[in-house]
Amino acid sequence: KTTENNGINLHLLFISISVILLRLPPFYVFFPSFLSSHNLARVMVVCLFIMTFIRSIKTNNKIGLLFIAPILLLITRSTSIIQTINVQEFIVQYKDFITGLLIYYVVIFGQYNHLKLHKTLVIGSFIYVIFSLGFYFGLITLQSPFWYDKYVYNILLHRVRGKYFLDLFDPALIPLFFVLYFKTKKYWLKILYILLIGAIIFLGITSNFRIHLIISTLAVLCCFSFIKINRASVVRMLIVVVLIIGVIQVGRWVSYKNTSIDVVSRFSLEDQYDYQTLLSRFNFWSQALNIFLYKPFSGVGLGNYYEYVSPKQTGPTSSKNHIDSIFAITAIHPHNVFFAELSQTGFLGFITLIFLLGVFAYNDYGAFRKNRDEYARAYIFCFWLLFTYSLVQPDTIIKNVILYWLLRALIAKAQVNYEGG
Repeated sequence: KTTENNGINLHLLFISISVILLRLPPFYVFFPSFLSSHNLARVMVVCLFIMTFIRSIKTNNKIGLLFIAPILLLITRSTSIIQTINVQEFIVQYKDFITGLLIYYVVIFGQYNHLKLHKTLVIGSFIYVIFSLGFYFGLITLQSPFWYDKYVYNILLHRVRGKYFLDLFDPALIPLFFVLYFKTKKYWLKILYILLIGAIIFLGITSNFRIHLIISTLAVLCCFSFIKINRASVVRMLIVVVLIIGVIQVGRWVSYKNTSIDVVSRFSLEDQYDYQTLLSRFNFWSQALNIFLYKPFSGVGLGNYYEYVSPKQTGPTSSKNHIDSIFAITAIHPHNVFFAELSQTGFLGFITLIFLLGVFAYNDYGAFRKNRDEYARAYIFCFWLLFTYSLVQPDTIIKNVILYWLLRALIAKAQVNYEGG
């Protein structure tokens, strides 16, 4: 029994390390540029999956729709390589998708309670917040061979136009951190969770991306569903709301002083750039639809949307090299998960995605009706908040992919624990 428990704890430790590494900015583990932290984590995930798969066969785990539906998506995305022009871009997106999917199965079949993974999410967000604040205020420099060069290039390129924290998806986790704040009896942990929530919202404001403010607002609204109508809970919630409003105002002031941009005022669309970014998405979606009509059955291959985008230049501003470079980065994806699936994997891939999301939605609806466990409900809120990002942003960023599949696994495990499975 002791040996078995040690094995489970070791399994949990390695999956936690892998998830944390994948959620953080990539860096080189060995010099010179030999092995990145993300690739090391991928190797660990593959090893864990092999071990978990062998164990699950021996224990005859039940196989249902939550197991089969992701496999169907895997098949359509895998076969899309047939139409691929740029194999390298296919591999870049495919390996991240595979990593997320393997984590999903590793966690689902892992012999530990979903509560054990809370620390992984908290530690990952806490480290990311510390790094991001250090970078924003100039305490951490990216001008070092230690950091993955392509990541640094992308970050510094967007900083030219006053945009920060491209891989910030932590606002989607606010409902879970809120539940942890209410459930813990330790005051130092309560303070930690409040600071973490406040710091995440601060990053969202100073990032100057409107979507972060939208998700943060929706996340806070979701938190109200956990409030029990009594004096103590209402008072604590009011304190949290006042602190959040204060953080938003401070974030707006800091951002304006640093970049002359206020993310709240960007919603008024007074600046040409603010509505051009919205129009560019409609352009991306239109081109994705045209690509789908060109190859409706199989699509053009995962990661190959940009190969069919025309024109590749930004127009009158193409003489500005950094703008052309930003366009080349942003135009690799249509900034919508449905249009991406239509254009890259065709009608079959689109139907498979709809089926997968339908399974998830049906499962979550049933969980909300039957399962009053606050953790399960928090996971569900977090997942659909994260999914909201993919409606206007690429869903292929590794941190997004990892959180997507990890949250689905946690939802499944929370239901099994609630139902006594």
